[in-house]
Amino acid sequence: MKNFFKPKVALALGGGGARGLSHLGILALLEKEGIKVDMVVGTSIGALVGAVYCQHQDALLTYSILSKFFSSDGFEIEYFEKVKKMMIPNGKKEGFFGKIKKALLWGSYALKTSTKESFIPKEKVSGSIDSLFGDKLIEELPIKLAIVASDLNSGEEVVLTKGKISDAVKASIAIAGIFPSTQIGGKTLIDGGYVNQIPVEDAFKLGADVVIASDVSSEIAGLQENEKITGSKSQIRAAMILAETARKFQLRFADVSIKPDLKDLHWTEFDKIELFFERGFAAAKENLPKIKKKIFVAKIKKVFWNIFGRKWSIDFKKEGNFQ
Repeated sequence: MKNFFKPKVALALGGGGARGLSHLGILALLEKEGIKVDMVVGTSIGALVGAVYCQHQDALLTYSILSKFFSSDGFEIEYFEKVKKMMIPNGKKEGFFGKIKKALLWGSYALKTSTKESFIPKEKVSGSIDSLFGDKLIEELPIKLAIVASDLNSGEEVVLTKGKISDAVKASIAIAGIFPSTQIGGKTLIDGGYVNQIPVEDAFKLGADVVIASDVSSEIAGLQENEKITGSKSQIRAAMILAETARKFQLRFADVSIKPDLKDLHWTEFDKIELFFERGFAAAKENLPKIKKKIFVAKIKKVFWNIFGRKWSIDFKKEGNFQ
């Protein structure tokens, strides 16, 4: 009878590479304030962080485990340092020699991935993730967990709620070309961010009453003054705009959306876990009054939702940019 009135609180942990380590700070703040998380739905890095947390039920212990994991020899952070060198940090220009160096790096990457599935070898990924979870199953976790992946064949979203944690996490973090895909149930699965960057709707479908979304996506950098717009640059920015549009759509039903300030941090910087933690904690603290209010209101409405079901509405007057 107690559960009839108690709202189920879910965390929707989005993808964003190392930026997702700020999820740890959000978990720590909620724990400190006595806000119990009943469910975690994660995409990509959100799946990894969420899985470790659901296994140990302790935010600081999760931080300690992942801090050791990302600094271990098994993780081999140099792969990510190479990826970072192939990219230009937001808002920064590069000179002639910088362009030559980057072209050579991209050439090396293209050559390697033309004959192999991923830049990072499959055995490296499997061994490191297996060391975190072993043979443990999702359905055996003390906190409900769902992991989002993308079906490389059909392009559909796959939400994993049972089976080996390690396999589900490996599938969800499999950035195309960087990490290898994972076979589960006859499907070839890759990073969940391609179909659902912040799985808010999935959390509601799995029974959540209040969904707190953690958005760690990268911002689209503005064009530089007098910057030449090439065809390839337009295509890249168009893809980024498409992803941004999908992200905003996915966030529309979240009760609370937390977006840590990560503008100066790159998605490959796993060695900056402490800084990511601090940013996540600060962002969650800023949103704490709103979180508490949403949970309080949900307690009042829970009985009606149990009887009549919950419905969502959108104020279209607040949507769009009309000029």
